Amino acid sequence: MSPTPPLTRRERILNKYASLLIFLATTIAPNAARADEYAIQANTDANTLSITAKLSDVSNGEKLCLPAFGQRYGEQFVIDEFSPTHNPPPIDDAGCFVANHDASYTIRYQLTMAQLPDDRYWFASKLSPHASNNFMAFPGESLFIERNLTTQQNDTIVRVYGAPAQSTLQILKQSAPPQIAVFTAPSAYELTRSYWTFGSPQTLQTKTKSTTLTIVYDTATAQHARTIQREATRIWDYYAQAIPSKAPRHITIFAFHARFDALYHHGFARPNGIVIQLGRTSATQPAQRRILIAHELFHLFNGESVQFSTSDYGTTAWFREGMTQYIALQTLRSLSLLDDSQINAWLSDAYQRNAHTTNGDDFAYYYGYIISLAIEQQWQIYQTPHTILGFWQWLARQPYWSLTYNNNGLRSILSAYSSFDFDDFFARYIDDTRQLPATAILQRANLCTYKSKQLRYSTGLTYAIDAHNAALIVHKTLPQSPAAQAELTPGTRIAPTNDTDWTSPTDKTIRTFRPAPSTIRLPTLPYAIDAETIAPCPPPPPGGGRGGGGGGRAGGGGRGRGGGGRGRGAGGGRTGRLVWGGGAVPAGAWGGAMRVPGVS
Repeated sequence: MSPTPPLTRRERILNKYASLLIFLATTIAPNAARADEYAIQANTDANTLSITAKLSDVSNGEKLCLPAFGQRYGEQFVIDEFSPTHNPPPIDDAGCFVANHDASYTIRYQLTMAQLPDDRYWFASKLSPHASNNFMAFPGESLFIERNLTTQQNDTIVRVYGAPAQSTLQILKQSAPPQIAVFTAPSAYELTRSYWTFGSPQTLQTKTKSTTLTIVYDTATAQHARTIQREATRIWDYYAQAIPSKAPRHITIFAFHARFDALYHHGFARPNGIVIQLGRTSATQPAQRRILIAHELFHLFNGESVQFSTSDYGTTAWFREGMTQYIALQTLRSLSLLDDSQINAWLSDAYQRNAHTTNGDDFAYYYGYIISLAIEQQWQIYQTPHTILGFWQWLARQPYWSLTYNNNGLRSILSAYSSFDFDDFFARYIDDTRQLPATAILQRANLCTYKSKQLRYSTGLTYAIDAHNAALIVHKTLPQSPAAQAELTPGTRIAPTNDTDWTSPTDKTIRTFRPAPSTIRLPTLPYAIDAETIAPCPPPPPGGGRGGGGGGRAGGGGRGRGGGGRGRGAGGGRTGRLVWGGGAVPAGAWGGAMRVPGVS
């Protein structure tokens, strides 16, 4: 093992001040959230922060406070520039002032920091990816922080992806119109309306008929920014035209680089914005990039609508995530941004991981996709005009758009939309323990499963992400694997040293931090798997009868324990009952998987 090289002076400055910057970011006075943009930079003397605050459309008599720790921490507050320069209002020691006329202000000032009390510095360090060698650093990556603007408390909601390479903290604020309901996650907190990033992010902006889209990206993602902008604009236009009444006026798309995994593709949606993080390889693969963008953008519609209680959040994932994935893929096909072979490649990958288990990380996405396909097939059999996207268009016009649902409620609103009786369907494939006949459903779509031998590469290590500490954590290692022989035990913090493709045949170089910082080189070993792929079925032989594709087992089924009464949605009489025939339906069980790499 080679020793870890010493930190540079710049890295030492970052290690010292990253936690101060985050602490400042998460303890700003409540009305500091009024600003449109902050830029905070640690000076090279490592003693002073240079801050620029931009505040638009300030009204005469409005009191505003600039971001500061306050006098109780002994800081020195010096104004460098106050624009407009005519008759600037006085600023008190706490950084607050009362506007003396209607204007938009730009204020640049210096903040010289005294030593924080031990308890405050400890709190800041807990949030900082650079607090000590026990935290990992990925030079060139961005840091994403969420704030709870309702409580303004120190126990701020924080999500960290990567770590800063530059000593600049950029804050972009996107306000939501007050009439838009706040999406409530299972823990019942109000999610942020402010987004903070390290690394001097750049922006692109485009306007559609209904919405202004702002793309925020870091240096490593710059080469893909305009591509992301073009693709996101086309996808958003499609959604906004389909459900115009629910399209926000402004959305922000944050695109960040994931250095720790070249194939990483993950995202999450928040009110009025999404965050996507792409590895070096994923960013250059149109299918992965577009599927991620389309999935997260649709969450800006269904994430602001159908709600789920904590107890029902897992059992309704097929609806929330799987149906969103179905709409995303169908939208991309309609826009000619994906072809059938690319959709089949995604489906093959999901089928390979989930057809024989209910415990995969992305099981709900695969299972919900298959269920959505099955529902649309039944509507087509009865020659009705109903579609999954049409269901969401219909729901957007209903008074129960933002109600809280369990699986019983979902059955009711699907029945209300299409006048179909979903009781047997839900009892068999959602509420019961039987397995969905995935192979039969795919064959109805002229898709068959084929088996083949394929070569894979592995170090024998799987990792989990400690988002709050910007760290990768060893999840498990295979016995006798290179990772196990290197004594990488579960819970060990690791940091890849480059854009690592964990599936490539090349050896991997990683850093560990305990008992002392060190660098480890992990050999990558090949192994063979029995792969199952999905592709169009062969044409039927002359004289009838379809040629069979290879027969993968039926996909995992689902148990969904919806609480509460069944309820009946508004709608006309029932015209059909969803039924299934042909082939035995094997027993199965619902798995609790909730997250897929690449989507959320």
